Amino acid sequence: MNRVTPAQLPAHTALRALPELHAMVAEDLAYQTTLAAPYLAGWRERTALVAQLEAAIEAAPGGLICLAGPPGSGVTSTLLALAAAGSRPIWLEAQRAPLGVAAFCAQIVAVRPQLLPLIDPAVITDAAALERFLAAAVKGAADRLVLLIDLESALLPPVGPLAPPLPQVIPPEVTLVIGCEPKAQLPFAPVARFLLPEADPEQRLLIEQLAATIDPAPLARDALVDAAEGVPLYPLLAGALMRAGCLHDLPVGVDGLIDRWWDSLAESEQQLALLLAVAGASLPLELLQQMSKIDVSAITAFWEACGLINLTVQRAAGDGELSLIMAAYSHGAIAKRLMVHSPQGVTAAHRQMAAAQAYATRAGSKPAELYLLRNYGRHLAGDNVVGQEHEHPGTELISRERLRIRERQDGVVAAYHDSAYALVYAGKYGSALQLAIAAAQTGTLATLARSLSADAAVAALLAGMERGGRENALRQVLDLVERLPDGSDKAQILRRLGETCYAHRMRSSAMRLLSRAIDLEAQPISRAWRDQREQLLAALALAALGCDDSDSALAIAEQIEHLERRAQVETQVARRLLAQGDRDRAQRVPGDSARKYGPMGAG
Repeated sequence: MNRVTPAQLPAHTALRALPELHAMVAEDLAYQTTLAAPYLAGWRERTALVAQLEAAIEAAPGGLICLAGPPGSGVTSTLLALAAAGSRPIWLEAQRAPLGVAAFCAQIVAVRPQLLPLIDPAVITDAAALERFLAAAVKGAADRLVLLIDLESALLPPVGPLAPPLPQVIPPEVTLVIGCEPKAQLPFAPVARFLLPEADPEQRLLIEQLAATIDPAPLARDALVDAAEGVPLYPLLAGALMRAGCLHDLPVGVDGLIDRWWDSLAESEQQLALLLAVAGASLPLELLQQMSKIDVSAITAFWEACGLINLTVQRAAGDGELSLIMAAYSHGAIAKRLMVHSPQGVTAAHRQMAAAQAYATRAGSKPAELYLLRNYGRHLAGDNVVGQEHEHPGTELISRERLRIRERQDGVVAAYHDSAYALVYAGKYGSALQLAIAAAQTGTLATLARSLSADAAVAALLAGMERGGRENALRQVLDLVERLPDGSDKAQILRRLGETCYAHRMRSSAMRLLSRAIDLEAQPISRAWRDQREQLLAALALAALGCDDSDSALAIAEQIEHLERRAQVETQVARRLLAQGDRDRAQRVPGDSARKYGPMGAG
């Protein structure tokens, strides 16, 4: 068995040479490294399968190559083998962690020297931005770009409510290798498809080697290999369960193993198992103990001995030497099977997690509180039972106060995720007004989530200048900067770029950029945005009037700053009131407006 570490993934290593870009995606890259660690720790060479995939990559002019297999069959570890064999960017668990697209694009930049060290801020929320980025990555390149994406399982608890922004069109010079389950939906038809275990002639030999470490007796080894159904995870899990004394025969398949373990659990232990299944992240034992009436430490220690979970020690930020014990399943196949096996229990576990928010303060400073704050929206959206006996508390999820807390705690992208959960809730259970509010908030936060580092923008400009194309480099950088929302952050980037241009004797460009920065600082919200807001408010007011709700129409009209547009709405309200015979109130409409905003002709 060859040991491989994340440090040996060439695309990750190449990114360290771009410190400003690396800093922008450090959190996402660290999460991807964490996902890769258990697969890399148990690395086993599969030369025949890798050779077949390499041949398919070489033969294909581009397009999609699919590597499919059930959980535990080695799809993810094989993708990591391909990543380690060359400078190939890899994106793990795209289905569960769509924000990993930023780290994915940063790796592409690192292996494509012709690109400026900067990524489009829209790639997080817009698949079209990723398509544009891929087109730029292969333009003028001599070799093909090979990309690796692991979709994982759609049935696992998602880290976010958003589908990964996968491209629907890729350039001919790009080969996309996607790892997935056999029934996964792909963005387009593959040019080649490999289905595990059938596609790997060495699969049985690998399982025999693993089985030999459990029971060297030939007959017992053959029985274990047959029960594994071609999935290498089976002997590893079965061996651990046997050594722990909780498996005395061999059920068929990994699902059979998990079902056997599940059936052996008491009801309280099943509840604990489901809490871990819906977590979507490592959970502090402290939090599990708060929600359980049993000794969580003893049970999780035994489950670790059975090979079912991993217990890790993590230092609590800001708490000195205080350490936390974190628990998570050793393989996603376990969580997936439990979620399919007990959907009602999954719903109850999500509800229990959402209710545990009562343990957390608004500040969310302790580790358990941080988890609850960061995952509240997901658990609330995962509670699929709504009715007279159980009222879904979606208004709490949608509230602006909660979104502001998330933004202060973890940034705009985190608030965007929570708002997207609110959109999921509102679409299923909310009123039309809640759906409109959630859609508006999610769209606004999706725009605000687009961000760039001023240091990274300057570094990209300097890198372009070193290649001799100063104006072209500035144009490329500004093309990305202009996709940012107007505001002080954008003004700061433009100011820094202007100062850099001035230092390099690009005086006219410098003056233009500095002037634009000053304008943005003086008026951070653009005139176009204000005009669109006014048009939207007028449309909403007229829609309310069309629903015969004059009070709401007037309340919306009060927020319209443009006096003439507001007067048009109020005229329509007054006419509706006159038609209804409410003459006194119709006469008061312009008077109320004048008292609040001054004469209608003012301004």
